[in-house]
Amino acid sequence: MAASKEVKSSLIDFMRGHPSTSLLATSEMLAAANAVLGSSELPEDSFDKDRHPLHYGPDLGNISFRREIGIWSAARYGLNAPTDPEMINLTSGASNGLSKALELFTNPIGGYTRRAFILTPVYFLACPIFQDSGFANLLTAISLTSCGTSLDFPTLISQLESSSSSPQTTSLEEATSPLKSLVSKPLYRHVLYCVPTFSNPTGTTLSLESRTKLVKLAREHDMLLITDDVYDFLDYQNSPNQPHKTAIKRLVDIDRELGVKDDEKGHTLSNCSFSKILGPGVRCGWVEGATSVLAQAMGKSGANHSGGTPCQLSSTIIHRLLLETDGKKRVIDDVIGNICVAYKTRAELLKKLITEHWPEGTEVQGGEGGYFVWVKLPEGYVARDAARVALGRGVKVGEGDGFEVPVVKGVGEANVMGWGEIYLRLSVSYLEEDKIAQGIKVLGEAMRKPN
Repeated sequence: MAASKEVKSSLIDFMRGHPSTSLLATSEMLAAANAVLGSSELPEDSFDKDRHPLHYGPDLGNISFRREIGIWSAARYGLNAPTDPEMINLTSGASNGLSKALELFTNPIGGYTRRAFILTPVYFLACPIFQDSGFANLLTAISLTSCGTSLDFPTLISQLESSSSSPQTTSLEEATSPLKSLVSKPLYRHVLYCVPTFSNPTGTTLSLESRTKLVKLAREHDMLLITDDVYDFLDYQNSPNQPHKTAIKRLVDIDRELGVKDDEKGHTLSNCSFSKILGPGVRCGWVEGATSVLAQAMGKSGANHSGGTPCQLSSTIIHRLLLETDGKKRVIDDVIGNICVAYKTRAELLKKLITEHWPEGTEVQGGEGGYFVWVKLPEGYVARDAARVALGRGVKVGEGDGFEVPVVKGVGEANVMGWGEIYLRLSVSYLEEDKIAQGIKVLGEAMRKPN
C-alpha cells in the first residue's frame, strides 16, 4: 500500500487540466476578500440589485459585478461598447453554465430538440453533461478540420438538413406545456457544443470564417451554439504590463452583428469562467447571450429564484479584482499576464523537447494559448501504446481515445474517429518546467519504433 502511494505521488501527470498551485491567485483573492468582508459599507439584507456577500444574492447576480464584467470583457475583446449587464447571468462555473443551458433550452426527451452536435476531439467531461440532459442516444460527432481552424461542414449541413426535413412530432407548445415556470423557456431544435478558442484538447482556434458560417447555420436550423469561451483570455501574447486584446470575435458577438432584435432569443450562448484565471475553487463564471433573453431565463429558473445566484460570495470578492485602480490597471489583468507568461514558457519548452526526443515527423498543434497541446505521432507509431508504456514508467498523458464523442449501447458508432491511434493530449498548465522536461524524455523513450 505504501509503495502504491509513493508511485502515485511521484506521477508526472500531463493529463491533469488544472493550474499549478503556484499560479493560483491566492494573495490576490485574500486581499480582495479582506477588503470586501472588512468593509464598513456592506449593504443590509434587501431585495436590491446589489446585496451583502453573505446573504442570498439576486437571481442573476449583483448588477454592479455583471456591469463590470461587461466593461472588462468588452475591453479585452476589443468591442466598441460594454456588454449590457442584462445579457449576463452568473453561474458557478462553465460546467454549471452548460448543464443549466441544456436543462432550460433543450427538450430531447420530449422530442422537441432532435440532436446535439459535438465538435471532436472534444473536452471529454462535457459529454456526460449532455447524457445527463437526455442526449445519450442523440449525440453526433462533427470533426474539426484544417488543423483545428475549421470543421466538417458538409457532414454538419447534411445532418441538419436531414433532421430539419423530417416530420416534427412535438410542437413548441407541447414541448413547453409540462415545463411552465416563472419565465418562458426558449427551446431550440438542435444544439451544438464547442470550445472555439485554444480548444480543449487541441489548443487550436476556429477561424473567423468558420465561426461566421456556423452562426448562419444555427440561425437557419434553429440551433443553439454553446461555446465554452473559458480559454479566450489565455493568449500567450499577454504579459502583466500589456493586456492583449483577443484577436477573433466570439460567436455571440457575430450573432449580434448579423442582427438580432432585443426580444429574440438569438442562437449563441458564450459560457465563461474565472476558474482558468483565478483558480477552479472560486466556482464563479458567467453566461452571455446575444440578447438578454437567455440570461434572464437562466437567472429566473427555479433554482436561482430559490437560492439566488450560485456564487454570491465569490463573485463579490472577484468583483474587486475587476475594478480599475490608479492608472486604470486591473488586478485580474496582471494575474492573466503572469499565468500566460508561465504557460508560454512551458509550451515552448515542451515543443522544443518533443522535437529533440520524439520520433521525427511528430506534429504539435496548439501552444499559442490555453492549457493544452495536441500531438500527432508519425505513421506506424501507436499513441495509446506509447501512453500505456509511459504510465508504467510514472508519466501519464491523455490518450486520444478519451476525447471521442461516446457510443452508447451501439448507437453513434460513426462518432468514433480513431484519435487514440495517433494522438495524445498534453497539458502545460499543471506541471512545472523540470517535470515537463523529465516527462517528455520518458514519453520519447516509450515511443516504440514501427516494425
